[in-house]
Amino acid sequence: MRAQRIVLRYRDERFAEKTETIDGFTAVIFQHETDHLDGILYTDRTDEAPTPEE
Repeated sequence: MRAQRIVLRYRDERFAEKTETIDGFTAVIFQHETDHLDGILYTDRTDEAPTPEE
């Protein structure tokens, strides 16, 4: 499960602090991609191990 709303805090190319609220599917994608940057895969978040057929 992913949050449907997230708040992003970051610095732009001039190092100014920015804050944005992201909603819906875009919020889910941001969380998914952040997991990739942190080295977390989809299979790391599942409760079951995949079967050989999968």
